[in-house]
Amino acid sequence: MKNSLQTRTHYFDYLRLSAMFAVMVLHVAAQNWYHTPVDTFEWQAFNVFDSLMRWGVPVFVMISGALFLGKEHSIKKIYKKNILRLVVALLFWSIIYALWQRFVTNEITSPTDFLIAVVNGHAHLWFIYMIIGLYMISPLLRKIVEDRKLAWYFAILSIVFSCLIPELINIISLKAELPASLLESVSAALKINFVIGFSGYFVLGHLLNTAKIQKKNERWIYILGAVSLLFTIFFTLFVSLRGGKPTADYYSNMTVNVMLMSVAVFTFFKQHLNKPMKKQALVVFLSKCSFGAYLIHLLILYMLDYFCHFNSLTINPVVTVPLISVIIFALSMGISAALNKIPVVKDYLV
Repeated sequence: MKNSLQTRTHYFDYLRLSAMFAVMVLHVAAQNWYHTPVDTFEWQAFNVFDSLMRWGVPVFVMISGALFLGKEHSIKKIYKKNILRLVVALLFWSIIYALWQRFVTNEITSPTDFLIAVVNGHAHLWFIYMIIGLYMISPLLRKIVEDRKLAWYFAILSIVFSCLIPELINIISLKAELPASLLESVSAALKINFVIGFSGYFVLGHLLNTAKIQKKNERWIYILGAVSLLFTIFFTLFVSLRGGKPTADYYSNMTVNVMLMSVAVFTFFKQHLNKPMKKQALVVFLSKCSFGAYLIHLLILYMLDYFCHFNSLTINPVVTVPLISVIIFALSMGISAALNKIPVVKDYLV
């Protein structure tokens, strides 16, 4: 165990736990985001918290890419071990959340709707579908990253067509619909779907993990990340006030601002937090429990609201958002830790 800890890439563990907490903060802040008036202090507090944590999901994907593309995996092993585990977990937790909607909240009233809910997966379970897709194409991406120039070419294409062009379309459309629609038509007509989506983050994680980042470049990464954070906060506020309703366009994982924030966070952990702590074995175990915590945490959020009437608007959001997030983090990690001690369950459900 000691030797494995010494050779482990430690910043992945810290980054995974931090990304897990970021996702929880994001979901707590989003709990009342959609139906709170945008000109209120409460909504603006939600906007700040939500903007601060948009990097959570992209960083999860970047960690997966750094780990998965760093070594060869046989197609048989990918399907038999990695994808099978995700499919089982997806099915199990989709049923759990569908049962909650059927018997507690009564959002589901028919067998057909129940089946649809299970197949579609609950709110946050889209992430598992996406990771399954990335694992499916990972043997192809693995061949691409063997050539570093080709890998950067792929990443740049992905950033341009997944993030830059869609964001330009959104911004241009605020003033002129015709140029925006023409740009959208040209982009869609190219049909280079292979580089569109989270595959860019997957490859980018591998590239950043294996890169030697100079101090000058590192500073620019942080500057761009900070500017992107401010852009996310204030542009979301501006567009929402302008339209009189919450607008999430600039929260999207597929925006330049969120991508730059994610790169900045990933870089900071890589450069400054790649050393073991005194309780490193505990950190490693908790890091392993983060997937289970991700699966469980929304159920705990719902329970706090349904049974305890405790949500992000119970008192001042500046207090409730971080407080509820800490409670959910502690409870979901604790439950996941317990489940990770159970044979079979730890291998397939968490």
